[in-house]
Amino acid sequence: MKPYRIKNSLARLVICLVLAIGIFAGFAGNAHAAIPYEVDISLDRDTRAFLKSQGYSLYAFKGIDAGKGAASTVWFELTGDQELYNQPLIEIKWQEDYYIGETTTAIKSGAQVIGTSPYVDPSNVKSVDVGEVYIYEGVNWDANPKPSINPDSFEILNQPKLVDNFYVSQSNSVNSKAADSYIVVQELPGAGGLGDFKPIETVSFIFTTRPVKRGTIIVTAFTPGIIATVPNDGVPLPLTYTPSGGWSGPSGNTQTLEFGDDIYEAMLSAAP
Repeated sequence: MKPYRIKNSLARLVICLVLAIGIFAGFAGNAHAAIPYEVDISLDRDTRAFLKSQGYSLYAFKGIDAGKGAASTVWFELTGDQELYNQPLIEIKWQEDYYIGETTTAIKSGAQVIGTSPYVDPSNVKSVDVGEVYIYEGVNWDANPKPSINPDSFEILNQPKLVDNFYVSQSNSVNSKAADSYIVVQELPGAGGLGDFKPIETVSFIFTTRPVKRGTIIVTAFTPGIIATVPNDGVPLPLTYTPSGGWSGPSGNTQTLEFGDDIYEAMLSAAP
């Protein structure tokens, strides 16, 4: 299934990429709401004319590992009149599911973390909601989370008198051994130790042309990129791009990417 669809006569882009799809049949009854995110990209008329005349496409990335040897894959590509060149405002919306659990394996550099006690239990794994406190009672979880005072995060309460480790993942596989499926593993003290987890999504964008053969030289053009941290507060994160000014967005949530940046190099390697 494509991660986008054109919604209405203004051709608004709707990204509906729900990670961690249920593996077990019992997941169909999971009523937990996925956490919404939105990025709005503004492109003025001159910018869109330039992108079209030069044959640029918009590539989006997510889940990028920032560091030497970082690997990335393209999340989605937008090109053509309907998706890109005729769109003064591209509204990118998506949702994420998050799963939690207790693990007896401590987090270490390069460790393979295996969840041993997912919420609610191995036969009924459910995603979590912000604004809730999830209580680990030792071996089992309380199936009824309590309201939290923090509406934009979820919390884990460790009831047993034992220091323990808890993970947050975007995979609902009970025995997943993929270390990169775990966003974080946090050690919490026992006897009421509390951990607060605020979901924040990071995405990045770049415009690039497809390789074009000119004489004996293969030419591919790239714009600078931008990486954006998108909060789950329900407010769209606004981005703007122009050929002369490059990318811009809220200073606290965005950073431009240029030649020499590890993430930028990973994006160039992944884009066709």
